[in-house]
Parts: sequence; C-alpha cells; structure tokens
Amino acid sequence: MKTSEVFTRAKQHLAKDLHEACNHSAKEKFICIAITTAAAYTKRMTSGDIERCTEVVESRLEGAYTLEGWLNNQGCVPEHELCDRTTKDRIQAHRHAWLDQMIAEFKTKGD
Repeated sequence: MKTSEVFTRAKQHLAKDLHEACNHSAKEKFICIAITTAAAYTKRMTSGDIERCTEVVESRLEGAYTLEGWLNNQGCVPEHELCDRTTKDRIQAHRHAWLDQMIAEFKTKGD
C-alpha cells in the first residue's frame, strides 16, 4: 500500500482532541498507534507498510519519543505547558496538520 494511503487511513483513526483520545473510542492520540489501528481495519496493509510509515514518523521526530517531546526540544512548547488541556488540544491539531502534510508530500511523490 502506498505511504500516502497508509497515512490517509491512519488519519481516520487519529483523535481530533484530547477528549476523543481519552473517550475509549477507536481514535488514537498518536500517529504511529493510529497507523497500527488502521491496519486492523484494512486487510491490504502489511506489516512492511506499518513499519515503513512508522519509521517516517519516528525519523522526523529526530529522536523524540512523541510530538510533545519534539516541540519541547525545539523550544516551541515549554515543558510546564505540556500538561495544559488547551495546549494538548493544539498539539493534537498539529498532529492532524502534520499528517495532512505528509499525505500531500507522499502523494506528490507518487507514493
């Protein structure tokens, strides 16, 4: 499956905000977990697809474990603000925007 397709399917399983992520829905907080969740609903997605797309996300986080960590490392979000609900919702919106950007990037490449 093309990388852009995996990311598109993952987006369907990515929570829009913190409430949705904590609501025991089938929506996930993290992109990599959303990829795995999407695979459970998509028979055509292989373990290789999951691994390849997860590696794209992980490499762009430059060693940070989460987007929160990356944003903190970049000086974009101070650590003391990471527990704020509004900040968490903004970060989740950032995840969606980032995923949209990666979908467009890989579609442009034909992948």
